[in-house]
Amino acid sequence: MVRREAILDTAFKIWGKTNFTQMSLTPIAKHLGITKAALYKHFQSKNELLQAMEQRFLSRYREFHEEFFKEAEGLDLSRAVHLFLEKVLRFYLGNPYFLSYFYVWLLRTRMAERAEIVPLFHRQRELFHTLFHEIGIQTRAEELEVRLHFLYICATFWVSTLFWNLNECKHPSQLYNPEPIAVKEWEPALDRWHRYCMQGLASRRGLSKEVSQDENFYKKIEKRVVFPPPPKREHDRIFQAIVDVSAEVGIRDASIERIAEKLGMSKSSLYSHFRNKRSMFESLIREEQRFMLKVLKEKLSSFSGFAERSYGFMYITLLHTLSNPSLLSLFNWFRFQNIRIPIRSPGKSFMEEYFSFFYDAQSSGELSCTQEELLPSAVLLHVLTFRSLQDTDAPSELNESFLIKIRAMHRLYLYGLSTPTLFKESV
Repeated sequence: MVRREAILDTAFKIWGKTNFTQMSLTPIAKHLGITKAALYKHFQSKNELLQAMEQRFLSRYREFHEEFFKEAEGLDLSRAVHLFLEKVLRFYLGNPYFLSYFYVWLLRTRMAERAEIVPLFHRQRELFHTLFHEIGIQTRAEELEVRLHFLYICATFWVSTLFWNLNECKHPSQLYNPEPIAVKEWEPALDRWHRYCMQGLASRRGLSKEVSQDENFYKKIEKRVVFPPPPKREHDRIFQAIVDVSAEVGIRDASIERIAEKLGMSKSSLYSHFRNKRSMFESLIREEQRFMLKVLKEKLSSFSGFAERSYGFMYITLLHTLSNPSLLSLFNWFRFQNIRIPIRSPGKSFMEEYFSFFYDAQSSGELSCTQEELLPSAVLLHVLTFRSLQDTDAPSELNESFLIKIRAMHRLYLYGLSTPTLFKESV
């Protein structure tokens, strides 16, 4: 007799193969050799099955944290960070398709605010507050939140790089399931990311004096960024229609039909200038990419050194996103509609252009990462920027309170968790 657990296992496996973009009950029933009616005896709807999948993920997520807390007793900060990274690695390697489920499904909401997860993060704060204190880092509440946010993002992102298919677009949500090899095979990568979390991406020589002066370093960069208004486009009407319909009926129910109706046209008319739905959304994204690439090239060329350019990248990206609420709504709508559009054009050339300042910094010796680590390091900066926006109570504009957190995240990106001088002037 098919049990609920077998259905859950199969749902993760079948839906996980498509990164949870195709979630029909039919292939699950077919794989198990049962009818959909038999499946409904255990789960009355797809919604109920999804809720059970979420509970399984959260239950096992709690379990690995409990193991971490138990084994972290008596460890110093460095060993505790290493243990945490290892636990995250084991969690995702040992649970097929959990990582793609996390990116595609759970990141739609703030997982840290869920009632069953809140106690874990309280214990995490207490543990790391003590560990930071032991090495002379006095962490106030906001500073501790930023450090732990940085650690969680880095840990999950690092594991996701092990799941990247090198022949496809390098983005955390586009994953394949790696062969179930022993964790020891990943130990060299584990050690590298541990060193990064503890020391930082960039070498300190030539940067520490420049950045540690005071907040004026960041404020000078921010004042130099005068953002040009984006060109008026027909596509802006589609962006705005998505915003309006999402506000009226919610993101989940903002269908193509309703968006077309809001625009005063038929669904077929909406597609009239595109081959299909996918090409329509690809066109929207490509146009946005071209605009951002032009702005980044123009603005970052006036900055000198990796410290300035990496923060300039964060600031420009956030400023543009927050000043264009329709753009942020579009990205959220993509996620909730399970529309998987690559974030870049095929080929490496676009990434080399978009993150050209990384390649320049490595050539000049400013970056301590290897050639194979260069692209993941660049994508991590992009992820830290957007997750800082989506995982916190981001304002509608870049006010000083939010900028303090962004500056702090940038410092961590450069120097790592254990630099005692971080935040002394910002918190």
